[in-house]
Amino acid sequence: MFVVSAISHLGISGATSRLPGFATLESPAELLDPLFARRALLAVLLAAVIGGALGTTIVLRDLPFFTHAVGAGAYPTMVAAAALGMSLAIAAQLGALVFAALLWLLTRGSTADARQGDSRTGLLVATALAAGAVLAEVLAGSGSGFARSPESMLFGSVLTVGKSELVAAAATAALCLPLVTLLSGRWLAVGFDPEAVGAMRISRYDGVLLPLVAIASASILPLTGALMAGALMVIPAATARMLFDRTAMITAAAVALAVVSGLFGLYLSLAFDLPAGASIAAVAGGLFALAAIAVSVRSRADRISRPNRRDNHRTMATASLAALVVLPALSGCGGSSGQTTAATGDANNDRVPVTATTTHAADIVRQIGGNHVATTTMLKPGADPHEFEPKPSDVAALADARVIFRSGGAIDSWLQPAIDAAGGGRGPIDLSDAAVLLPSDAAAGDSASNGESFNAHWFLDPVNLEAVGKRVRDELTKADPATRETYRANAARYAQRTRAADTALARCAKRLSAKQRVIISDHNEFDYLAARYEFKVAARLQPASGGEPSVADLQRAVAAARASGAGAVVTSAGESGKVARAVANRLRVPLLELYGDSLAPGDGGGPHTSLDAIEFNLDRIAAAVSSGAVRCKTG
Repeated sequence: MFVVSAISHLGISGATSRLPGFATLESPAELLDPLFARRALLAVLLAAVIGGALGTTIVLRDLPFFTHAVGAGAYPTMVAAAALGMSLAIAAQLGALVFAALLWLLTRGSTADARQGDSRTGLLVATALAAGAVLAEVLAGSGSGFARSPESMLFGSVLTVGKSELVAAAATAALCLPLVTLLSGRWLAVGFDPEAVGAMRISRYDGVLLPLVAIASASILPLTGALMAGALMVIPAATARMLFDRTAMITAAAVALAVVSGLFGLYLSLAFDLPAGASIAAVAGGLFALAAIAVSVRSRADRISRPNRRDNHRTMATASLAALVVLPALSGCGGSSGQTTAATGDANNDRVPVTATTTHAADIVRQIGGNHVATTTMLKPGADPHEFEPKPSDVAALADARVIFRSGGAIDSWLQPAIDAAGGGRGPIDLSDAAVLLPSDAAAGDSASNGESFNAHWFLDPVNLEAVGKRVRDELTKADPATRETYRANAARYAQRTRAADTALARCAKRLSAKQRVIISDHNEFDYLAARYEFKVAARLQPASGGEPSVADLQRAVAAARASGAGAVVTSAGESGKVARAVANRLRVPLLELYGDSLAPGDGGGPHTSLDAIEFNLDRIAAAVSSGAVRCKTG
């Protein structure tokens, strides 16, 4: 609280008034009023203590790469746990221990240098990721509906941390602190003089180090995410190492720097509505850079005053490493593609506060609610829903919402932890329940949180838009009975528009021959569009597990496309589409960027409503396969 209170004197708190949901805040202390903010504060403190206490040993024993690699090394057990419905947190702990044990067996009794140790760690990481990918592919192909990528498992958020994660972190801290106090000297002795240690018979204590670091990393994983864990476990200790030359001072400074980085990073996240992990990493990287600059300046001054003194060769390397650390951290503060909150309309107490997870769900809510609802969209247009991390305003919007709508399926399976963080008092309305869903054998692995497997991209079928519009009408009526007739009239008009558009688009599609209505899809987003207008998807490039396609997958796709005479390859707008582009070039057919999971940004070109997206997609496909002879513009 001291750090948070001290920040108020910097004049930063006034910036919060420019953010949705934070206009009434007057001091940094008020930022901690919501339950999720207090939990985040506790999580940051626990992670900082764990990371700071172990950080000195990690840095002095050249274990940063191992620390970063633990999350990836635990991927196979996390895949198995996800398929079996078990806790990912427990699976991460078990996988981390297995990973540490294997590495210890590979390096036991070895005097290999750090580079050889890193190469063995890298070999284990590659093997673990490959094993996890194969396991995911097998599970997805077994009809279980499983489809989880490494990214979806290795990212966490301190803003959505739950009680179980806090308990695990607290237990880890209770384990780490006494072990570090008792064994850090022996661990460092092993690292500095392995031969002498062997004669002293204390090398057995080194067998405790890797499992302890693995457990600590796995505990921090759900709090900060795999990519940000190093911000509290490596960077503060590396900073302290530049400033002090005694182990006790380095350890104390590492803990202090980790706590400051965590608290100040969390404050920036809450005050300026930034991703928490990236904010913490940016602060830690900034402190590292400042320390590197200070050491460099001091070293130069010493060379001038004492020219015969030997220079510290680490200075330039440290400054270079600072740049490598700070630049990615600062780039993260801009938010990933899946982190935004956008509200429509001005703040009006008469409007029903509604939160929708996706742009498609939000569009339908706006169509039915009109000016009587204030809709907050969690996913930004063009964002990747599979890598979404909520920001403070997202959690705050969930807490304030009278109605929460989710699209359903894997697209927004991340919602429930955010609702729990917001207080968990209101369950979401799953709009996919009102849609006619494609079965799991056409879903390529999309899975709902309740275990039912289906293709989650129902919003690219006008018939589903009409049905879901009626469901939104009913839910808004329950929340705001006084506006019942308006919601009913809006839903009727929306149904009329969707039917008219559907009729016109079906008429247009029939102008294409059966041979022209054959495409290849990069993913499974466009299955509903294809099914509605009688297109055949000859092949999908992405395997059911969500990973990269193999050579055999691509060969089968190309063979199927040639056999069926596919006239285009379609992929989602904004994606790199390298594989899709390569296949399209090989087949000599157009590559079309269409709108699937997300609508276009409001300030740019492209469709801004679900109906517009359906028309846009069909128009582009028809024009491509007919060489421009058929266009499906209805407006």
